[in-house]
Amino acid sequence: MLYQSFFQLLSYTGPTHPNNRSFNHPVKPNSPMLEYAKTILLKVSFDKILFEKELRKALRTLVPAELSELKAWCYQQFSNLYRRILNRVFTQPVVA
Repeated sequence: MLYQSFFQLLSYTGPTHPNNRSFNHPVKPNSPMLEYAKTILLKVSFDKILFEKELRKALRTLVPAELSELKAWCYQQFSNLYRRILNRVFTQPVVA
C-alpha cells in the first residue's frame, strides 16, 4: 500500500506551480474570426470611413471575450491615427 501511493505520487502530472503554463487554463490561440477582423482592419486603415465601417462589422461578428481583445489591439495599433473613431465605436452599444 505504501509503495502504491508512492508510485501514484510519482506519476502525478498535474500542475505544480502557478507559473506553470498548464496550471489553470491552457493558452488559447486567437480565433479565426478575430484574426480575420485584425487583418481586415490593417488593410483598410488607409481610409477612416472604411476603417470605422469594418470595425463596426467586426464588433457584430465577434463574441464578448474576443471584443475585449480586439479593443486592446485596436488601441495599441491605431490610437495615434483613429483615437476618436475608436472611442466613439467602443463606447456605443453593439447593434446586431
